[in-house]
Amino acid sequence: LDPTAAEAAAAIAVFSLALTTANKICACHKLGGAALDPDIFHRSLPLAAQRVRHLDDLLRRQLQNADDQWRRDRVARLAAAAGSAVPTPHPPPLPAAPLDVEDLPPG
Repeated sequence: LDPTAAEAAAAIAVFSLALTTANKICACHKLGGAALDPDIFHRSLPLAAQRVRHLDDLLRRQLQNADDQWRRDRVARLAAAAGSAVPTPHPPPLPAAPLDVEDLPPG
């Protein structure tokens, strides 16, 4: 989670942690500053895992929406090329909202 400006100014150490969708640590980075308290590191793991789940779900939904739209567009192009209206397999869903940082949890 990115610190606020006030948190960053008050921090005596900063570290970055990256997890896979299987909650395995794939990167941990700390530059200078004070030593990292192991308790803080361990307390950050559930927060990072929660963020990974949220971002993974958000990205999967966006990719699925883009894929669905591509398929609908392709059916329409094929129908237009054939000179007839081919019904789509299902009614199109509402347009996908663009990825917005407001969709992300605070922190």
